Formats: sequence, C-alpha cells, structure tokens
Amino acid sequence: MEIKQKLIQWYLLNQRSLPFRDSRNPYHIWISEIMAQQTQIDTMIPYYLRWIEQFPTIESVALAQESEILKAWEGLGYYRRARFIHAAAKKLVRDFNSVIPDNYDDIRSLPGIGDYTAGAIFSIAFNKPVLAVDGNVIRVVTRLFGIDEDPSKKSTLDGIKDRLSPFLDNENNFILTQAWMELGALVCTPKNPKCLECPLNKECFAYANSMQASLPKVSKKKKVKEEHYDVFINTSKDSILMSLDDTDGLMTGMYRLPQTIQQIREQTPDYTVKHVFSHKIWKLKVYLNQIDLNHEDWISLKIDELKNVPIITAHKKIISKLLK
Repeated sequence: MEIKQKLIQWYLLNQRSLPFRDSRNPYHIWISEIMAQQTQIDTMIPYYLRWIEQFPTIESVALAQESEILKAWEGLGYYRRARFIHAAAKKLVRDFNSVIPDNYDDIRSLPGIGDYTAGAIFSIAFNKPVLAVDGNVIRVVTRLFGIDEDPSKKSTLDGIKDRLSPFLDNENNFILTQAWMELGALVCTPKNPKCLECPLNKECFAYANSMQASLPKVSKKKKVKEEHYDVFINTSKDSILMSLDDTDGLMTGMYRLPQTIQQIREQTPDYTVKHVFSHKIWKLKVYLNQIDLNHEDWISLKIDELKNVPIITAHKKIISKLLK
C-alpha cells in the first residue's frame, strides 16, 4: 500500500474530533488556522467556539469594534493575528462580497494570510491540490525522507514541498492536508514519537536509522530576553487606575496597569510576578496603593467595567489576584 493510501486510512480511523472539522466552511477554517498558530489546540478550542458564537459571519467581524475583537482574543496572545483577521474581514466585505474567494492568489492577498494559511484554506475548504506546510508537516516529512537541513531555510522548505507535491490529490486533498498535520500532532511528535504506531514507519528514514531525535535539524534558539518593570495597582472604592500606554511595543489597544521600567524604590513591592512570552520574559514588581501616580496615559476605570475591556494577560492575572 502506498504512502498516500496508508496516510488516508490512518487519518480516517484516528483523527481527533475537533469543532472546526464539523464543516468545511472556509470562514471557520480560516479562524481555526489563525488561532492555532503559536497556540496548542486544546487551548484554542474554547476561544474558537466563543469566537464563532460571537462572530458567526465575516460581516460580523468586519462590523465589530477593534476593542471587541481584542476582548474576544484576550489571553491567546500574538494580538496582531486578531487585528489581521479584523482587517481581512473588512477587505472581504469590501472586495469579495463577504465571501472567502476560491482563488489562491485572492486568499493570499488578505492581511495576515501567508502561504501556509492560504494553502490550508484552499486545500481543506475547497479541496484544491495546494500544499499547506506547518511545523507538524515539516517534522513528518524531514523524518520520513531523511532531510538533514535546517527547515527555516527557504531552500530546505522548498525541498520539503517538492517531496510533498507527488501526494497532492484532486479527490482527497482536503483529507491529505489534515492527515499530514494530524500525524505530526498525534504520532510524529517532537519528543518521544510513537513510531510503532505510525502507519509510515516502514518507509521512514529516521525510524530506520534511529534519527528521530536529530530530525528536523533545528537551529539553536536565542536566549530569551528579560525585561524588568514596576507595576502599580491604585484603587479607590470602585475604580482602578489603568493605562493604554503601549510604549513597551506590545499589544496596542489593550488595557494594562500603569507600568514603568523598574527603578530602585524605597517601598517594598507587595509581590513579584514573572510572565513568559515566546520571545521575552517580564519580571514585575507590583506595588499596591503605595505610590501617587499621575500620567496623561493613565486613566480611571470602574472595576466592574474591566470585564468588558481587553487587558493584557500579564496584568489580567495580577488584577484577578487582587479582586479575589
């Protein structure tokens, strides 16, 4: 049995039941693919379900205020993804009659949609023979065919796509696209892959040569940068001081507590907090009603209004602890 047949058969028997697989609605596939970037599936599913309930159509996304979009995305991180969805929805309403087009170049032209996302939408929703190569697929293919080059290089990625091209299928491409991804997610995992359960183990170069741990060949990660800030919680009976100051370069349009670069202070912080981003770590000293604050970017909000505004995750955790 050839690789394509084995893969399809395995997928049909072993695929996870995921809400965005209930239909091949291109809007649903688009949202799920964007949310799944940099986010684990189990984490993103509740967000996906809430999003589709709140924004059931492309038009509803386009008509929403940015604050509504960011609030719905709150906690998922990488907020540029949400802003791109908002901008793309507006373009779809304006230029494509509120419908995701069944033309690859048109899909690719939408804000925030690169080769992978366009390929996923085009292949899964429209069953077109187009490649969608994410991290899971890269891992499967490099191990399967023994590709010992850094996949972050364009030449290596092009080689991976060349290896996949013979498996494109006009009839079953929507299945194959998901099957390659699912195999990487469930079996050909980064650590401790379940090779004995893999339908392709007889064809796999890495399995035959005990090279699972060394493929794909990944370049060393740079050391994560640490940043140190003071954070201030100043409250009155029913209000709290908040800020829209995004000079830290992160999360424009999101509310946060007043925050400044860490200084030597006479006051002892009430507690310290560490928040880990993918590319940096914030180490925060938190002061509760200790310091008089006044700044043009700092504004007073009613505490009961906080549930309606988007707040950066690092500070939402601090506020939740305070309110408890």
